[in-house]
Amino acid sequence: MPEQDFSKIKLSEEDPRFINAGLSRNFRQVAQIMGDRLILPAEFPPELQLDVDMGCLKQPDWMRPELFESKCRLANTGANVGDTHYLFVLPASIAGRPLTVNNVLSVANQTVGDRTPLFYKYNRPGPHKWFENSPVGDMVLSTDSKWILLYESPFLIGKQRGSTCMPDYCLAGLGAVATCLFANLLLRDRRVFANGYGAVQETCPGGQRIDIGLNLGSGARIWFDDQDPERSKMIGQALMRV
Repeated sequence: MPEQDFSKIKLSEEDPRFINAGLSRNFRQVAQIMGDRLILPAEFPPELQLDVDMGCLKQPDWMRPELFESKCRLANTGANVGDTHYLFVLPASIAGRPLTVNNVLSVANQTVGDRTPLFYKYNRPGPHKWFENSPVGDMVLSTDSKWILLYESPFLIGKQRGSTCMPDYCLAGLGAVATCLFANLLLRDRRVFANGYGAVQETCPGGQRIDIGLNLGSGARIWFDDQDPERSKMIGQALMRV
């Protein structure tokens, strides 16, 4: 994996914020393991205003090098956790606005210029414009910045909606998965969740579980469990470490 450029963190080892956050030795080692699967707020374009004080972030219990070097139980292929997950910060706001689906969609599609849209453009008639008639679009998805460790693809084994049989994991929030897809497309030109849809924590007002995946050529698509038997085969769980 390529070595991470620590200058983008904008904190030196001697900076007390860095040391007090417990990020100095553990975080440096974790970053080396993760390589370009680690995405930092400072990598985003300045106009997105992802102002996150790295020193104030609470360090999760799982931020240990030995975890990232251990075998991934989700992949079950012999690969390590560091090779099958993405590590990033979920911001509390984007472009000075709360982190909502509508705000992420707006910012994401303005950022890419002439490239393939990062998110599906909901401009077709019928159910494709479901956000217009749902409070989901303006639901605040994060109120504070936090570290997220997200499994790289929808988990298709034991895909009960709203629960998971894997210890130490839970359904990821919609904001976490959307941020991961956005960051990887924008900063790494990498397509995450391109092989299916991941069910997330949030539900529609009618109780349907929301899911998110990537349509190649048209960007990430946020949908819900519409009981389509063919589509249901592609829906797994979006899982993050707790």
